[in-house]
Formats: sequence, C-alpha cells, structure tokens
Amino acid sequence: MVALGGLSLTAEEADNERQWAGHASVKGPKWARMFLLTVCLLGLQMTWSIEMSYAFPYLLTMGVSKALMSLVLVAGPLSGLVVQPLIGVFADRSKSRWGRRRPFMLAGCMISIGSLLLLGFTRNFASLLVDATSNLGQSITICLATLSIYLLDFSINAVQAMDRALLVDTLPATEQELGNAWAARLMGLGGLLGFFTGYMDLVTWFPFLGRTQLQVLVIIGSVILLGTHILTSLCVTERVLIQDDKTSGSGFLASMRDIWSNMRTLPPKIRQICVIQFFNWIAWFPILFYSSEWVGEIYTRSQVVEGRSAMDPAVVSEAMRIGSEALFWQSTVVLTSIVLLPILVGFAEGTLLRRGSASHRRNWSDSWLSSRLLRIFSLPYLWAVCHLLFAVMMFLTLFIDSVWGASCIMAVLGIPSAVNNWAPFSLLGEVIQSEAPLAGEEYALEEQTAASTAAEDAERAVLIASTDDDDMADTYSLPLFRSTKVYRVNDPGKDAEQGGTHVLHVDLDASQDEIPHKEGNNLSEKAGIILGIHNIFVVIPQFLVNGLSALVFALLAPRPMGIHDSTADSLGASANATLPSIGATSPAPVRDIDSIGVVLRYVTLCC
Repeated sequence: MVALGGLSLTAEEADNERQWAGHASVKGPKWARMFLLTVCLLGLQMTWSIEMSYAFPYLLTMGVSKALMSLVLVAGPLSGLVVQPLIGVFADRSKSRWGRRRPFMLAGCMISIGSLLLLGFTRNFASLLVDATSNLGQSITICLATLSIYLLDFSINAVQAMDRALLVDTLPATEQELGNAWAARLMGLGGLLGFFTGYMDLVTWFPFLGRTQLQVLVIIGSVILLGTHILTSLCVTERVLIQDDKTSGSGFLASMRDIWSNMRTLPPKIRQICVIQFFNWIAWFPILFYSSEWVGEIYTRSQVVEGRSAMDPAVVSEAMRIGSEALFWQSTVVLTSIVLLPILVGFAEGTLLRRGSASHRRNWSDSWLSSRLLRIFSLPYLWAVCHLLFAVMMFLTLFIDSVWGASCIMAVLGIPSAVNNWAPFSLLGEVIQSEAPLAGEEYALEEQTAASTAAEDAERAVLIASTDDDDMADTYSLPLFRSTKVYRVNDPGKDAEQGGTHVLHVDLDASQDEIPHKEGNNLSEKAGIILGIHNIFVVIPQFLVNGLSALVFALLAPRPMGIHDSTADSLGASANATLPSIGATSPAPVRDIDSIGVVLRYVTLCC
C-alpha cells in the first residue's frame, strides 16, 4: 500500500521473476522527504560545474590545441555511452543488503573524489615522478590531467545513473513529476553554487586548502559531493532483491546482451522520448561546452578593436570573467524557472483535469483561448515550446555582436535548460512506474467514454479521453505522443492525505491490455537499464557534434597558441581567473571567422 505521500512503497512481495524484501521509503518529516531524496543531485551538479568550468581551460593553458581538445572531451559521451547502461544492468541485479543503488552510488563518489583531487593537484602528482618543469614533466602533467578527466567522467556518470534510478525506484508514478522537479531544482542550485563558489577568491578565504583556485575548489566540491550522497544514503531505504530467477549470466557479455535486448523491446512511449532526446542533444551539446567561450571571444574582439592585444593576460582574464558571468546569469534563470514552472504546470494540469470532469460547470473562463494557454503549461507542451524557444535564440546569434546581447541569449536559454533537466526524466519515470504498478498499489483506472455516467465518474478513477467537441478540448493530452489520453490515478489514502489529483502523461494509443496492471513485465525493476539506454540516445549526438566541432575549429582557426605553465599557475591563483565554463575563453588568437558561432548556429539549428 502506498503511504506517506507516496514515498513509501510495497512491503514483502514476490513478482513473477524476482523476490523482494523490505520497502522503499524516505526517512524524516514529510515536508523534507523530497529534498532528502534528491539532495544528492546538488553535489553531483556542483561536481559537473567544476569540470565544465576548469577542465577545458586548464588543458588549454598547458598548450593543448582546441581541435585536439574536442577529442579529449569525448570522455563525457564515451562514459555516458558505456558506463550508464552497464552500471544500470549490474545495479538492477544487485542483491546487496544495502539495496541496488546506494552501494554503486557511494563507490562512484569515492572514485569521483579521487579524480577531482588528481585534476586539481596534477602538477603536484607529476612532480612526484619527474621534474614538472621539464618537457617530459609537462607531457606527464597533460597525461595525468587527461586521465583525471576520463576517470571523473566515467565515475560521475555512474553516480548520476544511480541517483536517477534511486528516484525512479522510490517514487510511484504519481510522484515522478514532483520528484524530478525537485531534482532539477537542486541541480540548478548545485550549478549556481558551483559557479558562485568559483567566482569567489577561494585562495584568500581558504589558503590552507591549496595554492590555486582550482585546488581549493576541488576540495570543497569533494566534501559537498560526498556529504550530499551520504545524507541521501542514510535517509533512503531501498527494497532488497532476495532472489533473481533470471537464467542469463551476470558477466560482461551477458550484460551487453541484456542491454541490446531491452533496447530492441523498449515500450513505444519510452522509445519516442529517446528519439526526441537524440535530436535535442544534437542542439544542446555545443551550448553546454562552448557558450561561455563564445561570449568571451565577442568581448575579446571588442577589445582588439580598441587597440588591446588578444594575448594580453588581462584581456584573457577579463574574457573569462565575462563568459563566466553569462553562465552565472543563465544558472540564475535556470533555478528561478525550475522553481516557478512546476507550480504553473501543476495549476494548468489540475485546471484542465477539472474542466474535463463530467461535474464541471462551464463558465466564461472556459474559452478556447484560455484552454490553449493552459495547455501550453502542461509538461509535454511546455517541453515542445522550449524547443522552439531554443531554436529562436540560436537564430538570433546571427545578429549578435555585443557582450550584452550574447549574455541575454545565454540567460534566456536558462528557461529551456531548466525544462530540459526536468521534463524528459519526469515523463520517463511516469512511464516506467505506470507500465506495471507494484503489487499492493491500488490503481483505479478506467477509460472515460461518451457513455460514461456522472455516477460512474464519481465512483471510479477515470481515464479522461479526448473528444471531437471543441468544448471538450480542455481535456489534457500529450502532443509529443500520438492519440494520447491521460490516466487519472487514485490512491484513497493518498488523496485523503494530500487532497490532490495526479495526472500521468502516458500514451494510450493501444488496447485495453496495455493499461497498467500488476502482472507481467515490471519496468520498475529495470529502471537502471532503461535510464542507461535513454542516456545512450543522449550521448551519441555528442560524438557527432564533437567530431564536427573539431573539424570546424581545425578549418577556421589559425595555428593554436597556448599559454605557458607560468600563465596557468597565475590564472589558477588569481581570483580573476575563476568561474570559466568548459567553453571558457581560451588564450587562442582572435579569429576572423567566428568558428564557435558557426557551431552554435548551424549545428544546433540542424536538429
């Protein structure tokens, strides 16, 4: 039986193939449970922000060319392609007494912390082997820095997979939208905290932690990453897998076969989300990695026009700060959007659901226009509208030649970025949990037809179907899926406790046999591998864009000129060198052709 606002699931149970013990729950007061479940994502996002802020410019200061840098950055998509699906398979089969997700989550955190420390103290580790100032020492330093980036990407992807899977495992379908909204909020807060912390002069505040900004930042980030994940691990209780009756092996080849088998048999709704994400991330990848540098280079060109040198260390630091400031404002918009938009979505969905009920009395506010406006704020519609907003912003980059204009575009992109971190995971979680409810959950589901009576509607939980009548256009539907209808899911205890109505954004272009039921294949058992497969569709576009970006940079950029190690040290120790993005302004000469602008406009608009 679902209890405590949907945060406590089933007790002792046995499914068709697996046997379970215990129940998934979140400890603590009811108002804090969503926070405790998702606070781990705050530490995760702060770690991502550290890598995105410093990995790229740190390697550039060692003399690595930007074209080669695009190939180094393949670590991110490669880790997402390999690690998340595999870790999902292993975790789904884990019989650990601590649950399926938390052991992998904490192990990944420890590897991530080691990688962060290696990134921040690369020269110190290199000096243990050779003279760090020699040519060999510089080569070893670059190799160690590259190794730390690869280790960090692989380990943090494992942590991210387990964080997301833990959320899906713990919450029922009716809580997935709220849970993922909380996850996106804390991710936004983590990113903002990472940028703000990097903006501070950390060496002055914490001189005992390191000599450079990066060294202090990786230590602070490591503490926050570990602390948030320990807090979530202590407050969340997982179901424990007692027996797995699957006959397939548990080795690498068996895991790969399992991934391939599940990929081929994905439910249509999940497959549609994955396809959308494929094209979505073709557009977003250049923005994530090169936007700050684009803003910084616009500033650098303006300074060259005024007679300053593009290689002037002061100009380089100022450009880094300008690009970082643009990302700071974008993060502020992301956080604001993810706080406000779920409230608007909840209001819109609740209003549309009430209008679709048989007992609703129409009034002057039930106009065609008001219905359409409300539907824009339903989650799937909002996701689609944000794709359009993103395309418009990319088109406007054709006319931008000022720092102010570029910063405004980056800030506006915070709105679709917020929805992009929320909508797909919410829809995936709802589909996974609604395909086959866990035994013991009370789901009252029935399709509402024209012949349904008001008495039947009041007695049973109703599936609201679309009709041809324009007056009934208020009924909620999912535009991204075909012939969409909506389940209304009732849990008596939960409704009495929360007094709310919950909507599942699931597709019903299928027969009655596809309505959620207790028997059959339970997708919630395979949340880890499904999220891993979803991540494959996210990272494959990154390979494509990475290769194209490297080609564009090689064709349009002059011979790269790196800053020597002394400059790298000064940038690391200077407060002015804080908070560059992964695309933070590089020390390369100013281009006659805006190669980053070419990537941003034409690659993203191709999607």
